[in-house]
This record gives sequence, C-alpha cells and structure tokens, in this order.
Amino acid sequence: MYPPREECINNLSGFTTIMRTPCAAATKRWGERARILCMTSQPASTPSVSVTRDGHRRFTGRSQRGGVVAIGDKSYPDTFTPGELLKVALAACAGFSAEQAITRRLGEDAAVAIEVGGDAHATEDRYDVLTERIELDLSSLDESARARLITVIGRAIDQACTVGRTLEAGAAIERTVEQLDADA
Repeated sequence: MYPPREECINNLSGFTTIMRTPCAAATKRWGERARILCMTSQPASTPSVSVTRDGHRRFTGRSQRGGVVAIGDKSYPDTFTPGELLKVALAACAGFSAEQAITRRLGEDAAVAIEVGGDAHATEDRYDVLTERIELDLSSLDESARARLITVIGRAIDQACTVGRTLEAGAAIERTVEQLDADA
C-alpha cells in the first residue's frame, strides 16, 4: 500500500510538472536523476517516539505502543547511548528484513545474532562506517545452499531494511522548538 498521496515536483530538463502520484512510484518511473522533490500534502503525524529528560544526560524514550528504553551517556549503567540505539535499530531492522528467508531455510527456531559496530568520527560527531555481522548456524546447508541464503539475506536487507536504507540515502530532519505548555 502506498503512503498518503503526495505532491511531487519533477524538474526535468528545465520543465517543471506537478503531478499527484506517490513519490515511490514517481522515483521508480523517472529514477534518481529525475531529481524528484516530494512534499507531503497532509499535516505532520503524531510523533511515533518521544524522549523526556530525567536528569543530566539521562532520558527515557517511549513509543506510542508503550515501549520504554533508558537512554544515557556512558557513565550510566543499564542505559543505551543514542549511538548504541542507532546501531540496535540497524541490527533489529536487518533481522526483521532477513527473518523470513532465514526461517524458511533454517526453520522457525533458527538462532540469529546480529551485531553492529562502528566508531564515531573523532571530530565530526557522526559515524563514517557501521559494520553489520549476522551469525547463523549454516551447518545444515550444503555450500550451494549457503551461498544462496547469504545472497538472499543481503537482498532482503537491502530491499526492506528502512533503517539501513535511510542511513545510506540520508534523511532530512525537520526540527521545531516550541514553548512548553505549563498547564499540561
């Protein structure tokens, strides 16, 4: 199912056309070189996650479904740093994306461990490279089946992992700062 219909502006060879089409379809049709700019025609949705400050460099993250995670800098035990949460999100997304291929070939009880690592750039507060390692017991497969499964896992992650695809493509961040409602 497509996301809500979006206004897409396509600037090809100096001609500007405005059309009502899902951006994914427009991008597929004209490709990356078409320089498609998609703007949502509906107001922003309710945030899917939020964090509240609990103390110096310590926050609690919450999802709309009731999930809770403790966030803190490295001085707080039993918390995740924001960078660690980024890595956890990438690992979990890879696992979700590859799970069907893995369980179809190795069984529903297949053990999977995914590790993501990477060091922050020393001066730029970002990661240059994140490494992802997927560990599976492939001993029940012959060499050909192993090679096929590894290929299928890679394709599944490349095609379906929203977190990885976003990191690779980059994402714009729209930020607002608002007055805290004292009555709330």
